Amino acid sequence: MSASAITQPAASVAAAIPHPAYKQTQVHDVGVLPPGAPVPVRHVSSTDGVTLALHDLGGEGAPVLLCHPTGFLAMTWAPLAAELAGAAHCWALAFRGHGDSDAPASGAYDWARMADAVLAIADDLGLRHARGAGHSMGGAALVTAEQRRPGTFSRLWLYEPIIVPSAADGRPGGSPMAEAARRRRPWFPDRESAYDNFATKPPLDTLAPAALRAYVDFGLRDVPGDGEGAVELKCRPEVEALVFDGGLAQPTFDHLGEVGCRVTVAASGDGGGPALFAPAIVEALPEAGTAVLNGDDPLVRHMAERTAARVVMFGESVHSDIRADQISLDDRGRPSFRLVTPSGEHRVKLGLAGEHHVSNALATAAVAETLGISVQDVAAALSKATPRSRWRMEVVERPDGVPVVNDAYNANPESMRAALKALTTIGKDRRTWAVLGEMRELGEAAAAEHDALGRYAVRQDVGRIVAVGPGAEAVQHGAADEGPEGAEAVWVPDADAALDLLRRQVEPGDVILVKASRAAGLERLAEALVNVEVTGR
Repeated sequence: MSASAITQPAASVAAAIPHPAYKQTQVHDVGVLPPGAPVPVRHVSSTDGVTLALHDLGGEGAPVLLCHPTGFLAMTWAPLAAELAGAAHCWALAFRGHGDSDAPASGAYDWARMADAVLAIADDLGLRHARGAGHSMGGAALVTAEQRRPGTFSRLWLYEPIIVPSAADGRPGGSPMAEAARRRRPWFPDRESAYDNFATKPPLDTLAPAALRAYVDFGLRDVPGDGEGAVELKCRPEVEALVFDGGLAQPTFDHLGEVGCRVTVAASGDGGGPALFAPAIVEALPEAGTAVLNGDDPLVRHMAERTAARVVMFGESVHSDIRADQISLDDRGRPSFRLVTPSGEHRVKLGLAGEHHVSNALATAAVAETLGISVQDVAAALSKATPRSRWRMEVVERPDGVPVVNDAYNANPESMRAALKALTTIGKDRRTWAVLGEMRELGEAAAAEHDALGRYAVRQDVGRIVAVGPGAEAVQHGAADEGPEGAEAVWVPDADAALDLLRRQVEPGDVILVKASRAAGLERLAEALVNVEVTGR
C-alpha cells in the first residue's frame, strides 16, 4: 500500500501530533527499541468518556494498527513491531480497562465499544485504507470497525478473531472464559515472580519470551505500601471477565459479507478454543474471498466443501496447489525442498531445524501466492528465514563437539515427533539423547500420548531416553515396553536429577535434544547442559 492511500504519510503522522498529547513509556528489553528508550504514548478520546492509550512503536513505512486480545495490552506487540520496523510504522492501542487506558465509569465493555476505540484511533491518526492486525477480541474489533465504516482498512490480518455465529455465542450463563478470568491471580510479590508464574501456565506459557516480558513489564502496576516490589494486574480479573461477557451476542459474524477489504484469518492447529469456529468463518467467506487451507489435515481440507470463496491448498500431497517435494534434511536437521506452485517451481533451503517447518513455509508461500508474489521472491525470503524466538530447535555446539538442541519452548505429540526425527538426522552415526519432559494440556489422552512418544523414540533409534518429571513417567514406560533391543530409557524426578545424570554420562560427540511443554521449565536444563563440564562415564 502506498503512502498516498492515507491522509498523511506514516512518517509525518507522529510529527503532526502536538507534544502535549504524548507521555513517555520506558522500554526495558522487548526488542523494539534499546532498553530505556522512550516510547511515545498518545492519549485519544473515545466513547463513554474513556481516554485510550495509543503507543507509537515506530518503524518506517505505511501505518499498521495492532489490536490486542482480552486481558493483554498494547506493548505486547512491541517484539512484533521490531520485526516490522523496516516495512511498517506500527501503532498499538490499549482497549478500555487494559494497560494505561481508562476503565469506563459506566462499566460498559461490550465489543461495540471496542470497535469505537478502533475508529477513534483511525480518526485521530487520519487513517484511511490502512492495514490492521488483531488477535482474538482485537481482531473482532477491527472487523466490526470496517463493517461500520468501509474503507477504514485495506487489509486485515487476524489471529483467531472471536467472531462466531449468533447461535454459538448467545448461550445463557455468560462466557466460560469469563469464569476462568475471575479466578486469575491479580497480585504478585514482584515482577520476576509474576514472570515465572505466567511462563509455566497456559495460556501465557505459549508467548514468545520477549512478548511475555513486555506483558509483565507493562501489564502490571506497582502496589504502594504492599511490600517492596509488589505488583498487580492493570487489567483486573473482573474487568477481563466483563470484556469476555461483552463479546456475547455480537452481530459481527452475520455481516461478514459486508467486509470489503482483504482479510487473512489464521487459526491454530490445536482444534480447540477459537479454532473450533474456523469452519464457520471459512463458510462465511464471500465469493471474492480466499481460503488458504492445510491440505495435509483432513479436517481442514474438508472445509473447502463449505465455502464459495477461492480455495488455495498447501501441503505435501500432490493434490495441493502449493506443495513441497524432494524434501531432505542436512546434518543440522535443516530441510530443503522444491517449492511447487501454479506459477512455477523453485528450490528452498530453510535455516530452521526440523522437518515440521516445511508445512509452516508452505502456509507462508500459499498466502504469498494469493498476493501475487513471485515464486522466486517467496523462495528467497523463506531461505533467509531464521529463528525469531529462543528455545525453538535452538542448536548450540559445545567445545567438546556435543550439539545441544534446545526445543523446550513448548511441546505436543506432533512437534515431539518432528524434534525426534531431527535429532536422529543431526545425530547420524552418533549417540543420541532425548531428554523429554511432560506435554501439557492433553487431558484424558495424556498417559497414552506419553507412552506412544516413548515408543516412537525407540523406533527412531534414539540411543538414550531420559524422561523428566512426574508427568513424563509414561514416556519411560512406553520406551521400555517397545522391546529389549530398544533404546535405554530412564526416568528422573526433576531437571536437577537429569542434569546430574547427563553430566556424568554424556561423552564428546554425543547429541542431546531437550524438549517439553514450557511449564516443565526444561529450557533452563538445556542452557545448563551447554555450559557443563563433561567428566566422562
